[in-house]
Amino acid sequence: MGDFATGYSAGYSATSETGLTYYFYNNSSVTVYFEAPGGYSGSLAPGRSGHQQLNRDINIYNITYSPADSVDVSISGTSVRFTDK
Repeated sequence: MGDFATGYSAGYSATSETGLTYYFYNNSSVTVYFEAPGGYSGSLAPGRSGHQQLNRDINIYNITYSPADSVDVSISGTSVRFTDK
C-alpha cells in the first residue's frame, strides 16, 4: 500500500486537534481503497470525488491507499488526485 508521507504540510501539523478538509479525486480507472489508524477504511470509485476533514488521529501522513502499484497520487494544497500510472 502506498502512503501520503510526502513531507507536504501546508501549515498543517499532524498533531492538530482540528485539521484541514482534504478533497480526494479519483481520476484513475480503478477503485482506490483507503486505510487509516483505528480501523477506518473507505474507497473511491473511478471518476468520483470526496472530502474528509483530517486531524491528529487521522491525517494525511498516516493514511495508506491501494493499489499503489497501478495509481499515482499527487497533492496540491488540500487536493489529492489519483491517476493511472
